[in-house]
Amino acid sequence: MSDKFVKFEIQSIFTPLAIIIAGAIIAGGVYFGLKSGDLKVGNNDNSEVAGTQNANTNTNTNTNTTTVTTTIGDDPLIGDKSKAKVAIVEFSDFDCPYCKKFYTDTFEQIKTNFIDTGKAVFVYRDLPLPSLHPHAEKKAEAGSCIYSISGTEAFYKYFKAVEEGSITDDAGLTSLASTLGVDSDKFADCFTNSKMSSEVQTDAADAKKAGITGTPGFVIGTLDSNGNVTGTKISGAYPYTTFETTINSYLK
Repeated sequence: MSDKFVKFEIQSIFTPLAIIIAGAIIAGGVYFGLKSGDLKVGNNDNSEVAGTQNANTNTNTNTNTTTVTTTIGDDPLIGDKSKAKVAIVEFSDFDCPYCKKFYTDTFEQIKTNFIDTGKAVFVYRDLPLPSLHPHAEKKAEAGSCIYSISGTEAFYKYFKAVEEGSITDDAGLTSLASTLGVDSDKFADCFTNSKMSSEVQTDAADAKKAGITGTPGFVIGTLDSNGNVTGTKISGAYPYTTFETTINSYLK
């Protein structure tokens, strides 16, 4: 038997074997991440490759707790809270590219399969990272102003427009609010005077309490009658299947 033939045989055996082993390692990592209550992409929240953005450059936020708890607060909620067993709370930055990736790749599937069917509610909370995105706080404040003036439907129209657009200044946010039918005088008063700044900071503080310092960050779990959500932390723009598995684990 020639050396060439032996080499071919070894490669033909070990290449598929390596693929199988790699798949098993990845699957095991996701499983144990879900069981620990702290599912992350990569080693820490700082890595852009991991699918999160973090303002802290030397912080590993993997707390290894079995569960995390947050609240839906008084933030924009879609879904039927009276029927839903599960809440999906996203802490997000309007200028974070991975938050945009979650919106474009995953959000609509979650909405169709879990929110529109009454199984879960989705709550958007703010976690702007101004050291990375200087305009993120103003976008968060504008969104909160729109929500306080015109309600949930107007906010999620704003959310969609910002995620799909490229607004770079306050004038653009003001113009968008007008386009959405928000009262111009009320918006100007709220936005110009930063009346929602404390609301945005409350969201950021609650994110920190849940161990979330990068965006997008999620807490997915059971929703109680007081608006508390206890469940799994997901840090990063994971694919839909990861969210599906996590949500279904709380629907059992």
